[in-house]
Amino acid sequence: MSSKISSEIVEAQQRNEQVVVQELKEKREQVDEISAKLLTVKADDVTDIRYQLEDDKRKVAQEVDSLTRDKYISAAIQKYQEAKRFCCRTIEDSGSEADKRTLNQLLQQEEGVLKSGSVSRINATTEQLNQLGVTAQMKSPTFHLSLFAHLVDQTEDFVDPAEAIKLLNLGAKYFESRNVEKLEQVNLALLNLLPPDKKSKVTGMSGGTNIRKSQ
Repeated sequence: MSSKISSEIVEAQQRNEQVVVQELKEKREQVDEISAKLLTVKADDVTDIRYQLEDDKRKVAQEVDSLTRDKYISAAIQKYQEAKRFCCRTIEDSGSEADKRTLNQLLQQEEGVLKSGSVSRINATTEQLNQLGVTAQMKSPTFHLSLFAHLVDQTEDFVDPAEAIKLLNLGAKYFESRNVEKLEQVNLALLNLLPPDKKSKVTGMSGGTNIRKSQ
């Protein structure tokens, strides 16, 4: 636990949060003192001493969590804002009326979500925005042309290279003829040949995509 607090101290110093740094240093000293006392208590000790020390250690851990809680909330809000920008941009470009209504409903909840102080709630809404954005993105003909052009450069990442080559050759024909309906099927098949982390990155699940628009 002491090493964890030390890591939190370094991060707080990087954020220039001197008050938090000082309080964390005090908590680390308390943990070290408690740990030292626990070492003097025999493993088979049945008195209240061990239980009291363990309880004191848990309380310090809770206090540390409280001190560093804002860091996780800030990170969650940043990811939310990235997902919001991605979703709004994508819905504006290629979203349906149903997509726009869903986005509006999510944005109406924004104030309550961000003020809740709940990292899990913020993350859940972020995931909804990302999913909605990707759903709208996959409806765009321009996106599928750009996506295929991007997937051509991912040959080393496919889990089944032989199958990927077949699909890429087929997709090249649809790309040249601008047969987006058929190309979409090829793209989806290629995406399913990517590892989950690569697939999420390509489709923009992290709040957008770096895929260049095809000419």
